[in-house]
Amino acid sequence: MRRTGLKCARAAYFEGVKSRDRMNERDKMDEQARKVAMARRAELDRLLAERPDRLTRGWPGLTKTDGVGVTPASAAQLERLLAESDWAEGPRGRVRRWTTRIAVETPGGGPVAIHERGYAFLPVARRPAYSVAYVAESFELLGVDFIPMRGEAGWRPSLRDLLFLDTETTGVMGSTGTVAFLVGLGWFEGETDADGQMQPREFVVEQLFIDDFCGEEALLALVAERIAASEALVTYNGRGYDMPLLEGRFVMNRMRPAAARPHLDLLHPARAVFRAAVGSCSLRNIERNVLGIARTHDVDGALIPQIFFDYVRGTRRERMVPVVDHNVQDIVSLGALLLDLGDRMSDAQEPSFEGQAAMAAGFGKLLRRRGQGERSVAFFERAVAESRDANLTRSCLAALADLYRRGGRAEEAAEIWRNEWKRRGTRDPEACMQLVKVYERHLGDAAAALELVRDAERQSKLSMDLGALTGSSGGAKPPVDFKEWLVRRRLRLERKLEKAAPRQKKRDKGTG
Repeated sequence: MRRTGLKCARAAYFEGVKSRDRMNERDKMDEQARKVAMARRAELDRLLAERPDRLTRGWPGLTKTDGVGVTPASAAQLERLLAESDWAEGPRGRVRRWTTRIAVETPGGGPVAIHERGYAFLPVARRPAYSVAYVAESFELLGVDFIPMRGEAGWRPSLRDLLFLDTETTGVMGSTGTVAFLVGLGWFEGETDADGQMQPREFVVEQLFIDDFCGEEALLALVAERIAASEALVTYNGRGYDMPLLEGRFVMNRMRPAAARPHLDLLHPARAVFRAAVGSCSLRNIERNVLGIARTHDVDGALIPQIFFDYVRGTRRERMVPVVDHNVQDIVSLGALLLDLGDRMSDAQEPSFEGQAAMAAGFGKLLRRRGQGERSVAFFERAVAESRDANLTRSCLAALADLYRRGGRAEEAAEIWRNEWKRRGTRDPEACMQLVKVYERHLGDAAAALELVRDAERQSKLSMDLGALTGSSGGAKPPVDFKEWLVRRRLRLERKLEKAAPRQKKRDKGTG
């Protein structure tokens, strides 16, 4: 018994030692994590102290390039901002709200009006009014999912029925621990006739803001109301971030999700048509290089979560001022970008395509993917006319040749491939292969196809002989599969012409 008791005591002692070691290890990990968090916070404070331009007030001059009026956000400006707000009442409480109106200039309407806080709707709308057919076509061609459509077969929303949405959140890692503390909503207002054609006069931005996390439920209820009252949503990366986050927060708050609406995420068409021309398709880069908006001072998006945490704690609350302004211009730019994309897509002769071959080609590719082959032709032709890049020109010509062939313009397709074959020879086997197919299948000229195949075989042999003489196996050497294709095609064309010869003789005798 005594031995058993000693064993138990010894076991308990060592178990206690192990437990204390584990606790010490946890304490060390906690202390290390605390030090890392404090270091990150110190680095953030240092960054904000050294770079006050990253956190400056949003007005005046948000869209100007001279930087006039750039001063750090102050408590007085926060008081002014809060004084301009009101309270939006909803079924689950109330939240702080700001409403901002920005003038939308139409052709002949004079210079662009800059809002007193620096916001601007740029570029100027290219047409005086926008029909329901224009809006529906823009949604369809720019890549919207049309399900659901409120159960209506002929869904035709007016411009005023669109709701533009953008969020500012406490992080970027998903819905479970990330909260949208500021939701910006925008829409057009103006005169609408009986047919739904609208002449936009103003772009209205409504911002819903929570001063603390306890207001999230009220904010979500108001957002759901606004979405239910709209016909369609327009966002920028909303499919990948904003809407999934909001849907997750509805679930976390045991609320019914917002009503489903047709959703156009402008990030995807912007990437399709602008990436080759401007590179990064961040909204700020699109503003600068496409819309003509230059934000000379703006809050860094990476700092926004920490700014809100500080606001809730009651420290440095004035830093929320540029966050609000940042969100306003984001929403305004969404409305401007939608009109700009639709206007460019409707006319390949737009002056904005001058010197922008990659952009014109991007619109051509987008329309072609949407089944609008005939309309895409004009954009590829404009791209070829503006291009100074050989690779871009070649890809646009290949697209044009295919579209011409499909559209019954076989001779024009053949002309493109003839020129490419003369210019590049065996360096471009695709030109030869496509030209042979056009001759044989679309122009019904098997003899011309056979002559071209024999010419290609002669050029291939010459290329190989020159390579053997110079000891080079350079770029002019045709691929093996191309040579095999030429042999197969020549034998088939020869058989075809041999079979057709007797019938041709009979026809000649009958006519003679």
